[in-house]
Amino acid sequence: MPSKTFAAGDVLTAAQMNQVGQDSDWITISSFSNSWVAGSIAPAYRKVGNRVQLRGRITSGTANTTAFALPAGYRPQTNQSLLGVSSTGTLNQVSVDTSGNLGPLLSVITSLDGLSFYND
Repeated sequence: MPSKTFAAGDVLTAAQMNQVGQDSDWITISSFSNSWVAGSIAPAYRKVGNRVQLRGRITSGTANTTAFALPAGYRPQTNQSLLGVSSTGTLNQVSVDTSGNLGPLLSVITSLDGLSFYND
């Protein structure tokens, strides 16, 4: 659900109009922290309009620590708690803070496929 709802008669700024539908294309994550590494599908992110999307797998890191950081422009304005699927088929909480630090709660292979948030 978008963070902004527009009603009939609303006027959009040029910046808002330029954001609609723009796609940054997928950017592969290459720098990890706390022993986290890419899984069988390289993790990546992209931004379409004001929505940041994630995909791929991460594995082998220290539980409840930062796996990688998203750059400015791809960070949420409020801390996000998302649900990824682990290699055991259970849900694994994935947190993304306002500094862009992303980290799973559990130290298992975690899919980022389908995770997303709005950044304004």
